[in-house]
Amino acid sequence: MPGPHETPRVSAIIPCYNGERYVVDAVESVLAQTESRVEAIVVDDCSSDRSVARLEPLLSDPRLRILRHSGNRGIAAARNTGIRASDAEFVGLLDQDDLWLPEKTARQLAAFDEGPSDLGLVFSPVETRDAAGRPIKIIKGIQPPENLAEMPRTDALRALYRGNFIQTASTLIRRSCLAEIGLFDESIRGGADDFELWLRLAVRYRMHRLNETVALRRIHDENYSADASRMYGESLAYVERFGHEHEELADLVQPKLAWMHARLGSHYRNNGEYSRARASYRRSLGHAFAWRTAFLLAMAGLGPLGGMLFRARRARMTGG
Repeated sequence: MPGPHETPRVSAIIPCYNGERYVVDAVESVLAQTESRVEAIVVDDCSSDRSVARLEPLLSDPRLRILRHSGNRGIAAARNTGIRASDAEFVGLLDQDDLWLPEKTARQLAAFDEGPSDLGLVFSPVETRDAAGRPIKIIKGIQPPENLAEMPRTDALRALYRGNFIQTASTLIRRSCLAEIGLFDESIRGGADDFELWLRLAVRYRMHRLNETVALRRIHDENYSADASRMYGESLAYVERFGHEHEELADLVQPKLAWMHARLGSHYRNNGEYSRARASYRRSLGHAFAWRTAFLLAMAGLGPLGGMLFRARRARMTGG
């Protein structure tokens, strides 16, 4: 444990809103790091449950601080409050329902110490669990290029713009980079504020991915990002704007918007909202034609029958 006057090298920023079910576990995972120079800054975003009361027994550890908003301001604002309260050289982001594994900060600090001065962000794979802590098998997500840290920054930015391959719980960020590019956009309240920040950071700084899993992500019905329609709706606006502001991304804007609208359409289809699904698939095709999207539009046009046929087709293809 650091001495009473030793400045932590890492601040873990934990936004909390009605997180009494999970937040203690999140904080304890930070305090259990093998790297001792780590503090946890919990920002309670005006919770109406017993989140803060659940944390009070942990306040005997001087590495825990709890800050409170007088009104609910959203996850981006809570993250910014925590970052502004930190004097640490690095900040890590941890949602209230996720966990850091004990070696996370030690391994990622070593990567920074051994890396170039323009390395701004280190991230790693995460493991996915359900609310009870059981491992979940999910479709493999977007993977970063293997040589990400050595790529020209333009190429790394283009790779990230095509698809977000950074899991927030796995990140460690050099705080001086945030002083340069700015903090989270507080107008984004649907859970997509992290990707917007990664894009701005990738314009100026290198990113590096470690191979070791360093965090656990919990998937459950109360996840902040569970409202996919809101998250994609907010993302579409800034993704288009960002792409047009950076000429090196100009050729990627239309395919990216097509992909996002298609994903949103599939979200609506899975929820049985077939008219919204059709509208999203049409918007996708308006940005870039893809046979798969045209097929999904046709299936959505059949309503529940199309949903049943699609699920049967997918089961045949996956052997499920």
